[in-house]
Amino acid sequence: MVMASCSQVDLEPEAASDVPMVRVDDAGALHFQSAQAFFAAMEAISRMSPEEQVSWEERIGFTSLRRTLTLAERQLESAQTPVEQERLLEAYADVIDASEGTLRPRLSSPGYAGLVNRAGVFYVNGVIHKVTPDMLIISRDGRPETVEKYVASPRIREQLEAEPELVPEEGVRVARYAGEHGVTAQHHCGYERSGRYQSSDRRLDMYLRSLVYVSSDGINTYRRAGVELQMSGEKKLLGSWRSYNTTYSYRNVSFQVDVPIVTGSSGGSSLYYLETQLLGFADGGSGGESPSHSIYSILGHIIQNNALPASGFHKVYGQGSSRGTGGSWVTINCGFCSDGTCNSFETAGSCVSDCGYCGDGMCYGSETLSSCPGDCSYCGDGLCTEGVTACASDCGGYCGDGLCSNDESTSCSDCCPWGQICPED
Repeated sequence: MVMASCSQVDLEPEAASDVPMVRVDDAGALHFQSAQAFFAAMEAISRMSPEEQVSWEERIGFTSLRRTLTLAERQLESAQTPVEQERLLEAYADVIDASEGTLRPRLSSPGYAGLVNRAGVFYVNGVIHKVTPDMLIISRDGRPETVEKYVASPRIREQLEAEPELVPEEGVRVARYAGEHGVTAQHHCGYERSGRYQSSDRRLDMYLRSLVYVSSDGINTYRRAGVELQMSGEKKLLGSWRSYNTTYSYRNVSFQVDVPIVTGSSGGSSLYYLETQLLGFADGGSGGESPSHSIYSILGHIIQNNALPASGFHKVYGQGSSRGTGGSWVTINCGFCSDGTCNSFETAGSCVSDCGYCGDGMCYGSETLSSCPGDCSYCGDGLCTEGVTACASDCGGYCGDGLCSNDESTSCSDCCPWGQICPED
């Protein structure tokens, strides 16, 4: 069952909440007592500022992958020579990918990156979770070597193309937590949308992604829907694009997705329906300088022991800028224009089908020559309206207007062929 919600809700961060009690082990991984505690921590961190996140981590003696990535990006920005940059890339090769000529985090999900250590690991009730760029590996035995053997398995990745979740052996579960990039079969805007601004020496990338967070206590598996916004800036230095510290702003971020609403349970599994909701992030920004900026929000209820596919975007819109873009904004836009509503971020110029009106100078949609002659008139339509006053066939001519009307063919110099003597006007 799918229900529609017409009003938009801005997912504005509230004051930072206390994260449930966690333990940090010798390998720097967090241990949660339950899956509910894990999701509560994820929600609490989503409401924290970057400074509050660092303060919380320092207080419990934890270094998240997110903080490791921030440190790596800042060190790479300050590298003075290609040799120094290469040394840093080698040192951070486990968390940064430079294979395509640009620097990208191997694990880009801000929801997970704030709760896993550099190895991408956390525990729930002793159950190990290993997060990779596109899948989550869970093992009840709690042993890192068990999950590691599935990280680079080509067979597992091939099977995940067809199935969102696998049980390759007793006590092990492998789940794909993000929809495939570029897939548009479920909803025409897909699971991820991106935009880029680029000048000769600056560029800004912006992503909006729909996904499902997964956790397990060894007995039950739990899922929650989420949406993530990520922005990263790069500048050209020493002939290559490199991340750098800048400020970020975003505005008009809106998205329509299917949100799970639990109605009960049966046999230990959640019963739920999907409600189509129009949501968004309140306008905001990074506050300070950083190589990248990200926010995320968890949507709907926790789903226990039941499938929850990532919801593709029905429609999605957002704009982002940085100090380096010089006032220009990158725009992500899919599905909003032509939806019949003139949204606050749309104008007659950007979306005439939704926001056009008689008098805007564009003849579109239901406008006709008779209902809106000011926009739809043309020379030859038989009407002398504003904009076609120089049309002799509609408005009539006069000798000296530079137009040769039928009644001027022998009497006016407007019709005089070159080289002939014609009567004076």
